[in-house]
Amino acid sequence: LLLGFFLNIFFCGIILLTLHATGRAQKHTNTGNYQAIVGKMLGPRWGNLAMALQLFFLIGACVAMQVIVSDQLLPLLRQCFPNAAWVSREAVILTNSFVVLLPLSFIRNIQAMSPLATFSIFAIFFTLGVLSSCEMELVDAILPLGLLSTVLLQML
Repeated sequence: LLLGFFLNIFFCGIILLTLHATGRAQKHTNTGNYQAIVGKMLGPRWGNLAMALQLFFLIGACVAMQVIVSDQLLPLLRQCFPNAAWVSREAVILTNSFVVLLPLSFIRNIQAMSPLATFSIFAIFFTLGVLSSCEMELVDAILPLGLLSTVLLQML
């Protein structure tokens, strides 16, 4: 029950820590991107390796995101448009590619995305809170006489 909550907190902390370390390294090296940070601190070969690894990671993340989006949207579209010939996995992937991913590739300054990144972190914590609350209510309903609520209130 609480393992997912604590793992989410743990991984959010790791993400914040790595973002903080990357920001400090960027200020220290006075550079604009991750490849330049690595290149300035470890040498140009390591900078090129960092760029290649980032490229492979981003391609893999993009493919995974496309698969997940199509798997999530396809049943919904088939339910809304049961007889439509255009409802296919290929159509969902192409539409997502041109409507969502292509405009994102034209952003020159990643700093423009920082408000969206901040919002997404708050959205993750909000969702975590809602899910934890629902799980607590479910467990509280299963256990006799609100045992979980009683134990948690005594702990506070």
